[in-house]
Amino acid sequence: MRMIRNCSIAAALCIAIAFPADATTITFGALAGPDLSPFVSLTESGFTVTNIPGSVAGSVNQQTGLGSLGAPPYLDFFGFGGTIEVSRIGNGIFSVNSFDFLGISVLNRNSASYVVEGFMGGSLVSSDTGLPVFSNVWSTEHSTPGLIDRLRITILDDNAYDGVSFLGSIDNIDLLEHDPVSPVPEPASWAMMIAGFGAVGAGMRRRRRVAPSLI
Repeated sequence: MRMIRNCSIAAALCIAIAFPADATTITFGALAGPDLSPFVSLTESGFTVTNIPGSVAGSVNQQTGLGSLGAPPYLDFFGFGGTIEVSRIGNGIFSVNSFDFLGISVLNRNSASYVVEGFMGGSLVSSDTGLPVFSNVWSTEHSTPGLIDRLRITILDDNAYDGVSFLGSIDNIDLLEHDPVSPVPEPASWAMMIAGFGAVGAGMRRRRRVAPSLI
């Protein structure tokens, strides 16, 4: 059992080395232009965020000035909603933790929802649907689609258009960047690998020394 445990520890160390994770948050601080102008794309913290027009019969606009719904910048979704797509520069692997959502309860949009889709190599690998809270304050919506190389977030209203255009806002997309181990490990990586396998060897050596007596 000790040898199995030690092997598990060493394997965990190797996995951690193979895919180290760095946290980052897309705050939309790179938005530029007037309030409520159509959002096209932005590059921030090594990621690209792009509007996908036509995916939903609505629009995605940017809020860059002092708005009444919270401190900008952030993205506003209108009409039936809209879709944004997130990817790493260089098509690297990442995962998602959460994003902030703001909904206005007086609009009675209880049927509004969001869809978080994760893609890997062009294939859909996960899809998560949720009902955001419309409480007039920002709330944090959690979604964990696993390791992906492309993310889509869609905010939509399932009801027919009711004459009230505003739907909700998105801000602070929390992400984790995952990078495979480099062909030539850094000294710190070598040290962790040697320590892990050394622990396995020490456990096996102690096991041989305390072999039970046959007398």
